[in-house]
Amino acid sequence: MSRPDAEIKEDLHLELTSKCALKCPACPRTERFGDYTVTELSLDALKNILDFDYKYKIVSLCGDHGDPIYHSQFHNVIELLLDLPGAPSLHIATNGSGRKADWWKATAELLRPKDRVIFGIDGLEDTNELYRRGANWQSIMTAAKTLKASGNSQLVWQWILFEHNQHQMPEARKVFEDVRFDDFWVVQSFRSSDTSCKPATITIDEAKMRFQNG
Repeated sequence: MSRPDAEIKEDLHLELTSKCALKCPACPRTERFGDYTVTELSLDALKNILDFDYKYKIVSLCGDHGDPIYHSQFHNVIELLLDLPGAPSLHIATNGSGRKADWWKATAELLRPKDRVIFGIDGLEDTNELYRRGANWQSIMTAAKTLKASGNSQLVWQWILFEHNQHQMPEARKVFEDVRFDDFWVVQSFRSSDTSCKPATITIDEAKMRFQNG
């Protein structure tokens, strides 16, 4: 239970787990495989970490070494976060692969309109796995469509721009509309050691324009 005068803080970033099903090039998990323990924060550890004397505006679940959806008690974690003072919005970043439709339906039923699920999908069915190695396109589409059909959280598509996917903006717009994503973000790759995926030859603004024009 928090104090009535709990102090307001802007943002809290939680790394729930180092588990991930993918092997993206230049990811620390891939480059330093075996150098760290694959584990997750227990619910008791999270309760100790979380400060119930603060009202956070946003709680971000965006893994640097793992993907939050692979936490074994993910739904229990979400329920815990929903009880935080100030009712912060939850931002969940994921590659979206490997969970079944009923799991995503349960997730959708927990999340609120101000919560956001950000799918890292860096291309279409023929290009996404060039970087997101081990991703499953059909599994991702099932995830996104189930979330949209079963709940009312915000659905965001985040696309890392590479040379191999920069030509797919018009096709991406069609998928975006079919799934009914709420927003589309384009970002540059920041992992300079990634030699298998060449940098884009167009700018972020050019990519956005191609997407908008369909």
